[in-house]
Amino acid sequence: MGKRTNSQISVPLTNVSLAWSNADFKAREVLNSIPVNFTSAFYWEYDKTAFQDIDDTVSETGEVNRISRGWRQVPVRLEERGIGAFISDREREELEQLGMGTTLEADETEHITERTLLKLEQRVFGSNGLLRASGNNIYDSDSINWSDLATSNPRLDIEAAITAIDAATAIQPNTIVLTHRVARQIMNTEAYKSERQYVADLSTTGGVNQMPTEFYGLRAVYVQAAISSTRRGQNTSLTKLFGEDVWIGYVNPNPTLGRKQLTFGAIAEMPRKVLKYYVNERRGTAIDHIYDYALVRVAKECGGILRNVLS
Repeated sequence: MGKRTNSQISVPLTNVSLAWSNADFKAREVLNSIPVNFTSAFYWEYDKTAFQDIDDTVSETGEVNRISRGWRQVPVRLEERGIGAFISDREREELEQLGMGTTLEADETEHITERTLLKLEQRVFGSNGLLRASGNNIYDSDSINWSDLATSNPRLDIEAAITAIDAATAIQPNTIVLTHRVARQIMNTEAYKSERQYVADLSTTGGVNQMPTEFYGLRAVYVQAAISSTRRGQNTSLTKLFGEDVWIGYVNPNPTLGRKQLTFGAIAEMPRKVLKYYVNERRGTAIDHIYDYALVRVAKECGGILRNVLS
């Protein structure tokens, strides 16, 4: 059977994969990129010693106080991720006869790219994803229940989280992550309507049916990806990844994270690649999409979760 090697990298199919995009996938809007060249790498993790009050007095002997870097250099090992497709010679011949063979390899590449990046969405926004993992800060309480449209005030709960994050990092959060369902619930509360009734909504540009681009001064990121828990079946319902949770945090505006730059999390990653090779035993062509990456929390204090805000 054919064995995968880097010599089988297909530049055209890799370009097809890198050019593919899906507006519903939001991982890149909340996590920065840390490009690396090897599966073993380092990243800088936030450390509050950078804020310590230091003694900068030079001693009589000329000695100065030696201080900490203020950040920790943390090792990380990237995990090799990949899925593949297979095109048999017979399938290729049949599709070519139908005039559909010219884009066959590109179509398969786009499909496996989509499935790979959907898995990334799950690892970021899923129930145990990076934004909702048990080790993150939690800013909710038993009193949070935005399902009561008459009495609930989402602004108070969100601003409490903003205040806590600012106190921990000396930086204002700039992002709120939620689903369309939760966003509509906020907009239907009497408190939100009262705020907006005499103010033109400048956060929307496409009319009343378009979702706001921000809430309470925070850039809104709407999680839209969904998964099915079963392998097959058209009757299976899909599950939105982020449920009824809301995440508040600071996301560095630079897509690529530099040294000692504050942000909640990042993707330490090697360049994605697509390999193509022939498998003699199966009489067909294998196409593998390989993506080595690891999700890391750069500054846990930069974000937090409000859980189950509708119940």
